[in-house]
Amino acid sequence: MNEKLGMEKNLEYSAYLLYKNQFLLDYFKTHYFLKNFKKKYAKENNIPYNKLKMKFINFGYYSTIYVLKNDNNYKTVLVGSPYLEFGRMKKEADLLKHFNKIENSVVAPVSFFAEDKLAYKRELFVTPYFYQARAVSNLDGKFGIYIPEPEYRFEESSKEQTMAMKTCIIAKLISSFDDKNNLGISDVQIISGDFIMEKEWEKLEPTLQNTYDNMKLISARDCINCSLDEYIDLIKKEFTKSTSSKLYKYKANTNYKLNTCSDIVFTSKEIEDGINLGMEKRQQRVNKEQFLTM
Repeated sequence: MNEKLGMEKNLEYSAYLLYKNQFLLDYFKTHYFLKNFKKKYAKENNIPYNKLKMKFINFGYYSTIYVLKNDNNYKTVLVGSPYLEFGRMKKEADLLKHFNKIENSVVAPVSFFAEDKLAYKRELFVTPYFYQARAVSNLDGKFGIYIPEPEYRFEESSKEQTMAMKTCIIAKLISSFDDKNNLGISDVQIISGDFIMEKEWEKLEPTLQNTYDNMKLISARDCINCSLDEYIDLIKKEFTKSTSSKLYKYKANTNYKLNTCSDIVFTSKEIEDGINLGMEKRQQRVNKEQFLTM
């Protein structure tokens, strides 16, 4: 696997420094877990075990991310960190599946695997892989994207790109809101790359349409039970603030419900434009459903 898919492999050890002092032990336990997962995955998909290759590509506070390859077929594997409460990855996988039924750019898992052993507890879920996708994030107060090729790096976005992405982040949250059950995605952490852009989006004209069509939402850690109007009020209240924790910038700030980890402040215009775009997408979906039932 020589493709530029993410970080260099020797940074994988760094992921476990985020967790506990026994980071090497956690590392080896995770790889034993991944070996068991690969055996099960190979059997369930009728693939020879030795044809499955796995490569580390990135890490965050909550999960370590790998790419699973079988010939030219790729999948993303998100492994819950060692300290994460057991069951949390399953909850997120279920929420992603739920909101994907409403907004198809929410990326739904295709498989889930867990082991609850005396020596360790681990969970992971598998999703479609978007080749060399760009993770939307912020770094040192700057808003932009992480690009994996030719070398993994953060690139600050232009003013026009930034406005388009921020507007579409709000639009995706509005579009994915489940008004039948009054549920909205919460615990959004922009700094953790919850949103991605498809490869080479940054070379396109940064229109709202291009940006919306190329943006995926890959995380749904939690949800909130409220009306759409209440959800919109929370968006207006929380996305106008920097919410990163002062003690640890990658850890969720529990003082907030929706926008729990971001150094970036959204303007009132970006929020209003995002709400309008999200409502427009919701109406387009309703119109399409009505047309199909005629």
